Amino acid sequence: PEVLGEGSSVALFWGPMLAAGFVGGLNPCALSMLLLLLTVLASIKTNALRCAAIFLGAKFVTYLLIGTLLLGAFQAWNPQWLQLAAKIALTVLAVVLIAFNLRDAWMTRRERYGEVINQLPATLRRGLQSRIRQALEKPFGPLTLVASALGVLVAAGEFLCAGQVYLATLLAAIQGGNDLGKLFPMLVGYCLMFLVPSAALSFAVARGQALLTVSEFVRRRMPLIKLVTAAFLASALIYAWMS
Repeated sequence: PEVLGEGSSVALFWGPMLAAGFVGGLNPCALSMLLLLLTVLASIKTNALRCAAIFLGAKFVTYLLIGTLLLGAFQAWNPQWLQLAAKIALTVLAVVLIAFNLRDAWMTRRERYGEVINQLPATLRRGLQSRIRQALEKPFGPLTLVASALGVLVAAGEFLCAGQVYLATLLAAIQGGNDLGKLFPMLVGYCLMFLVPSAALSFAVARGQALLTVSEFVRRRMPLIKLVTAAFLASALIYAWMS
């Protein structure tokens, strides 16, 4: 099956790719780490918006690099069975994640946040939180360098959770037999859209919105975020098997 072809087919794939980036960026794993970063930056009274922008820029580069390396490796390897294997892997991944997100939507609606399944393992989550606090409170260099390093570290660490939609999107691209040269601009678009929710939160805090207010805003919308994620994964799965 072909997801991308010439002309109009290429244009048609832009919408789903950008939508996938935005949905992925709503993941609470990504937003919670950003909120922690902003909290620590506020406590040390530095330019939070500048540091957040550098942090998000480093995350953009890391996510783009991950996608490019994965697609490049698969394109170079490209055995005959790869497209079918990618479709099967996408199916398994999507079914599991849809089930997890629907369950988590129910649990967060009932405010039973300790029973959420689809999140970073507690050890990894605490480790990233500890690194953020330590690096900002006792920086090993200029804050711009520290924010960049934290962006790379957090992006790599949270990929298991925040990168799930990204991985599903990459699998859909692989199963369609798409060329990396055509997909690279779309990967850029995905990564930019992924950062839109985080950039909006950072801007809100920089404009004077209290961190507790912003955190509560995100927490109250976790059920909706989980449902939207499940719906997107279901759509991607249907599209993959019908294309």
